[in-house]
Amino acid sequence: GASRVAYEWASQLGHGIASPVPSLFTLRVVDKRLDGLAGVSVADVAVELTQLSADTASDSKTTSKQKNARQRRRNRGLKQRRELLITHWGFSGPAVLRLSAFGARQLHDSAYAAELLVNWRPCSTEQQTVAELLQAKERLGAKQIGTFCPLSVPSSAHDADNADAGLFPRRLWRSLLLHTFESDGNSTDAINARWRDVKDSVLRELAREIHRSVFRVAGKGAFKEEFVTCGGVRLSDVDFRTMESKRVPHMFLAGEQLDVDAVTGGFNLQAAWTTGYIAGASIREQILQDRADA
Repeated sequence: GASRVAYEWASQLGHGIASPVPSLFTLRVVDKRLDGLAGVSVADVAVELTQLSADTASDSKTTSKQKNARQRRRNRGLKQRRELLITHWGFSGPAVLRLSAFGARQLHDSAYAAELLVNWRPCSTEQQTVAELLQAKERLGAKQIGTFCPLSVPSSAHDADNADAGLFPRRLWRSLLLHTFESDGNSTDAINARWRDVKDSVLRELAREIHRSVFRVAGKGAFKEEFVTCGGVRLSDVDFRTMESKRVPHMFLAGEQLDVDAVTGGFNLQAAWTTGYIAGASIREQILQDRADA
């Protein structure tokens, strides 16, 4: 699947080909809010890709009904709720890798330009977060708002030895706090401001930023680290009982050459191993049958 030669051969022999595009990759985001946050991870984050182009990648044999059904399936995958990792170049982690898998073709068709909507605290509603921040203002009035975040978030297994496990990441809290103060036109030092001095309207805007951060995706990760290929030989052209081509007798197809791709967790490797095993076993059976008939 790494070489397009196999796809060209299959196409020349009459097989339908879904144009191959990269899948399972990180997202490149250049945004001041992410400065200095590399390594920060949040266990439970809801992310959504928006402002993508329509699904235009299909062959002439694909009907309008099939295109619409495929689009609906992919749109469901463009929302994920899993762990998110901030990197030096943008975002990674299970949430983003799954997004890139389900949105591989649409991202490709959009030249990897899109908006990423991030809800850093989907365990609560925006209204609940507003209420918690207003309560914290009453309770923590004299304390500096930048030194302590009163919001709790789910923790992951690798946070077991972290004293701040279960709390909103401090560096991320400060970054969103600074962004909110700047957006409000407030010249006050956000980190050192006292809770009691922060306007209620600023706390509401902070809650909105926590639940509806919007980032502009500028491309795929910087190191061409995409793991698998989306696209390949149409599955309708293959007999999955033997992996033999329905177009060309005694031709077998497997692995990345097929229009099969999955999310993380070894599913792509398993698909390659399984289809390769079936193809090999089928070839062996055909050889033995040919010898018996000779």
